[in-house]
Amino acid sequence: MNNDELFKLLVLHPVKFSLVISFFVSFFAILPKYILTGVMKKLFSENGCKDYEKVHPLSALVGVVERGVYIISVVVGEPSIVVGWLALKSLQKFSFNNYFNNGNDCYLDPEIRKYNESILAQKKYHLVLIGNGLSLFFGLLGGILTNVYLFSIFSEY
Repeated sequence: MNNDELFKLLVLHPVKFSLVISFFVSFFAILPKYILTGVMKKLFSENGCKDYEKVHPLSALVGVVERGVYIISVVVGEPSIVVGWLALKSLQKFSFNNYFNNGNDCYLDPEIRKYNESILAQKKYHLVLIGNGLSLFFGLLGGILTNVYLFSIFSEY
């Protein structure tokens, strides 16, 4: 579907179109939060992080918004939205590193401190990267399935 077809659907069937988009965004943005939280808790605990719950709760909300952005960007056919979001997320690296470099690595198990700083930084980076990758996967999958469904129900228009 191109943008003209999407606009036509939105104008001709605003309620139906909005319900379809809302359903897919809800399903592929909110539901994975519960799946990803379990996966990330396990990864954090297996990699020496003592307390996943001390990761800021806004991280889960950012993930929900992120997957919604990915879904909408696929539906409207604008990959630049994904690129822009990932650029914004890269800014997180600076605040994330500053937080831990200021002695605030409050949820790291003391046993893991025997590793040097580069290994700790790699583990933190990889955990964040895994979460981002899984979020990207669910968002793009949701966007593709939304497009397939929109095309199937509105193909007669």
